[in-house]
Amino acid sequence: MEEQSLPEFSTVDVDAVLGKTASLPCDVTPDTNEDRVYMVLWFRKSGGKPIYSFDVRGRSFNKALQWSDPGAFGPRAYFATVARPAALTLSSVQLDDEGVYRCRVDFKNSPTRNFQIRLIVIVLPPYLSLLYKVERLGQPIRLVKK
Repeated sequence: MEEQSLPEFSTVDVDAVLGKTASLPCDVTPDTNEDRVYMVLWFRKSGGKPIYSFDVRGRSFNKALQWSDPGAFGPRAYFATVARPAALTLSSVQLDDEGVYRCRVDFKNSPTRNFQIRLIVIVLPPYLSLLYKVERLGQPIRLVKK
Protein backbone atom coordinates (compact mmCIF):
# COMPACT_ATOMS: atom_id res chain seq x y z
CA MET A 1 0.00 0.00 0.00
CA GLU A 2 1.41 3.42 -0.96
CA GLU A 3 1.82 6.05 1.72
CA GLN A 4 -0.66 8.88 1.22
CA SER A 5 1.07 12.25 0.84
CA LEU A 6 -0.41 15.10 2.85
CA PRO A 7 -0.46 18.74 1.85
CA GLU A 8 2.31 20.78 3.44
CA PHE A 9 1.39 23.16 6.26
CA SER A 10 3.47 25.58 8.25
CA THR A 11 4.65 23.83 11.39
CA VAL A 12 4.61 25.11 14.96
CA ASP A 13 7.24 23.61 17.28
CA VAL A 14 6.18 22.73 20.83
CA ASP A 15 8.75 21.67 23.42
CA ALA A 16 7.73 19.49 26.35
CA VAL A 17 9.74 17.97 29.16
CA LEU A 18 9.53 14.20 29.55
CA GLY A 19 6.91 13.36 32.20
CA LYS A 20 5.38 16.86 32.20
CA THR A 21 2.44 18.39 30.28
CA ALA A 22 2.38 19.56 26.66
CA SER A 23 -0.14 21.82 24.92
CA LEU A 24 -0.54 21.36 21.17
CA PRO A 25 -2.31 24.49 19.84
CA CYS A 26 -5.20 24.37 17.37
CA ASP A 27 -7.21 27.49 16.53
CA VAL A 28 -10.90 26.57 16.40
CA THR A 29 -12.21 30.15 16.14
CA PRO A 30 -14.61 30.45 13.18
CA ASP A 31 -14.10 33.24 10.63
CA THR A 32 -17.61 34.59 11.26
CA ASN A 33 -19.94 34.73 14.26
CA GLU A 34 -22.58 32.84 12.26
CA ASP A 35 -20.32 29.81 11.82
CA ARG A 36 -19.44 27.10 14.34
CA VAL A 37 -17.09 24.16 14.84
CA TYR A 38 -18.47 20.76 13.91
CA MET A 39 -15.49 18.54 14.63
CA VAL A 40 -11.80 18.66 15.51
CA LEU A 41 -9.64 15.68 14.58
CA TRP A 42 -6.00 15.04 15.53
CA PHE A 43 -3.71 12.84 13.46
CA ARG A 44 -0.12 11.68 13.74
CA LYS A 45 1.72 12.79 10.62
CA SER A 46 2.35 9.25 9.46
CA GLY A 47 -1.19 7.98 10.05
CA GLY A 48 -4.48 8.38 8.24
CA LYS A 49 -6.72 7.51 11.19
CA PRO A 50 -7.55 10.06 13.90
CA ILE A 51 -5.92 9.58 17.30
CA TYR A 52 -8.20 12.13 19.01
CA SER A 53 -11.59 13.63 18.20
CA PHE A 54 -13.70 16.48 19.55
CA ASP A 55 -17.21 16.10 18.10
CA VAL A 56 -19.67 19.00 18.43
CA ARG A 57 -22.20 17.82 15.82
CA GLY A 58 -25.76 18.01 17.18
CA ARG A 59 -24.76 19.31 20.61
CA SER A 60 -23.49 22.44 22.32
CA PHE A 61 -19.78 23.19 22.26
CA ASN A 62 -19.35 22.51 26.00
CA LYS A 63 -21.03 19.09 25.62
CA ALA A 64 -18.78 17.87 22.79
CA LEU A 65 -17.93 14.17 22.67
CA GLN A 66 -14.21 13.60 23.16
CA TRP A 67 -12.47 10.39 22.16
CA SER A 68 -8.79 9.47 22.54
CA ASP A 69 -7.23 6.43 20.88
CA PRO A 70 -6.07 4.07 23.66
CA GLY A 71 -3.12 3.07 21.47
CA ALA A 72 -1.93 6.67 21.22
CA PHE A 73 -2.69 9.02 24.13
CA GLY A 74 -5.56 7.26 25.88
CA PRO A 75 -6.66 9.09 29.04
CA ARG A 76 -3.57 11.36 28.97
CA ALA A 77 -5.14 13.69 26.36
CA TYR A 78 -7.83 16.34 26.72
CA PHE A 79 -8.88 19.09 24.29
CA ALA A 80 -8.91 22.37 26.23
CA THR A 81 -11.21 24.84 24.48
CA VAL A 82 -11.02 27.56 27.15
CA ALA A 83 -7.42 28.33 26.14
CA ARG A 84 -6.84 30.70 23.20
CA PRO A 85 -5.97 29.12 20.93
CA ALA A 86 -7.58 25.86 21.98
CA ALA A 87 -5.05 23.10 22.61
CA LEU A 88 -4.76 19.36 22.93
CA THR A 89 -3.34 18.99 26.42
CA LEU A 90 -1.19 15.92 26.92
CA SER A 91 -0.15 14.88 30.42
CA SER A 92 2.80 12.67 31.38
CA VAL A 93 4.59 13.24 28.07
CA GLN A 94 6.49 10.16 26.86
CA LEU A 95 9.38 9.78 24.42
CA ASP A 96 7.04 8.03 21.96
CA ASP A 97 4.85 11.16 21.88
CA GLU A 98 7.55 13.06 19.98
CA GLY A 99 6.62 13.67 16.37
CA VAL A 100 4.50 15.69 13.96
CA TYR A 101 0.76 16.03 14.53
CA ARG A 102 -2.01 17.54 12.44
CA CYS A 103 -5.12 19.20 13.79
CA ARG A 104 -8.06 19.36 11.37
CA VAL A 105 -10.97 21.67 12.19
CA ASP A 106 -14.27 21.16 10.35
CA PHE A 107 -16.79 24.02 10.46
CA LYS A 108 -20.49 24.13 9.59
CA ASN A 109 -19.95 26.64 6.73
CA SER A 110 -16.28 27.64 6.47
CA PRO A 111 -13.63 25.55 4.74
CA THR A 112 -11.74 22.99 6.80
CA ARG A 113 -8.54 24.27 8.44
CA ASN A 114 -5.40 22.27 9.17
CA PHE A 115 -2.58 23.01 11.57
CA GLN A 116 0.66 21.09 11.95
CA ILE A 117 2.52 20.82 15.25
CA ARG A 118 5.91 19.23 15.90
CA LEU A 119 6.19 17.97 19.48
CA ILE A 120 9.77 17.83 20.71
CA VAL A 121 10.30 15.88 23.93
CA ILE A 122 13.14 17.16 26.09
CA VAL A 123 14.89 14.70 28.37
CA LEU A 124 16.52 16.49 31.26
CA PRO A 125 19.86 15.20 32.52
CA PRO A 126 19.83 13.39 35.85
CA TYR A 127 20.30 15.55 38.93
CA LEU A 128 23.96 16.29 39.52
CA SER A 129 25.23 18.28 42.44
CA LEU A 130 28.58 19.95 42.14
CA LEU A 131 30.71 21.15 44.99
CA TYR A 132 33.46 23.58 44.28
CA LYS A 133 36.33 24.86 46.37
CA VAL A 134 38.90 27.55 45.80
CA GLU A 135 42.07 26.28 47.39
CA ARG A 136 44.12 29.47 47.13
CA LEU A 137 43.55 32.81 45.59
CA GLY A 138 44.41 32.58 41.92
CA GLN A 139 44.16 28.78 41.81
CA PRO A 140 41.69 27.13 39.45
CA ILE A 141 38.36 25.95 40.81
CA ARG A 142 38.25 22.24 41.53
CA LEU A 143 34.91 20.56 40.82
CA VAL A 144 33.96 17.53 42.84
CA LYS A 145 31.12 15.28 41.63
CA LYS A 146 28.94 14.20 44.51
